[in-house]
Amino acid sequence: MEAGKQQHSRCLRRDRRRLAWLGCVLMLLPALAQAERWYKVEALVFKRSAWFESADPALSPLQRTPELYDAIELTPPPTPEATQSAEGQLGAFQQLPEAALNLMSAASRLDRSLAFEPLVYVAWVQPNTGLARARKVRLREPEPLPTLRLPLAADGTVAGDQAEEPISVIEMDDSSSIGGGGFGEQEAISATDGFLRLRVGRTLNVDLDVYHQEGPLTVRLAESRRVLFNDIHYFDHPGLGVLVRVAPVELGD
Repeated sequence: MEAGKQQHSRCLRRDRRRLAWLGCVLMLLPALAQAERWYKVEALVFKRSAWFESADPALSPLQRTPELYDAIELTPPPTPEATQSAEGQLGAFQQLPEAALNLMSAASRLDRSLAFEPLVYVAWVQPNTGLARARKVRLREPEPLPTLRLPLAADGTVAGDQAEEPISVIEMDDSSSIGGGGFGEQEAISATDGFLRLRVGRTLNVDLDVYHQEGPLTVRLAESRRVLFNDIHYFDHPGLGVLVRVAPVELGD
């Protein structure tokens, strides 16, 4: 009788260990799936013109600039000729061509408005680098901005955004060179500068830190937020605004 109880107890302990192991595996499955994913990130930074026209420099303290010494510089987008060739694949942290931008209609509306002025509009693709290796991507005033003036429809509205298309990317491993910038001392800050960092774990999170200066006026928008795929998220500040969109990438051949 006693031997039977001991055998039953051992079986229960073994079953508990198996269930605990299975639970750990099930918890890791989403993370393992995410680790193989690539993401398309778009960021549109704009200013509120009225704030800069009315703000008193004496009442607007000088803002500290973001820490950019470890931020990745996006590499230039592929040329139109390259995108049509077999070598026209995108690398990690390379700017997307204008045809792949999804916030163009929003950017065009801002550009047509007297109340707002687009400052930075960039988009890129990146793999999931994990929480510990999440990288800052530099957002700085480019030369030039994408062509923001889209044709108006008959009813006065702006043409719609581009539909998502499969993207052909170059796979990245630990030995790959990523982005156009490396680590080092912080270089000179641009009039509009900052970074966006995508952190992918059990949730999707964006860290944003953007700085803008006009004459004696400086503003800084720093915020971390959980985001959802394919939604347009608005980061707000009295003098600045940022639209951010993150989408999972459907890899092409």
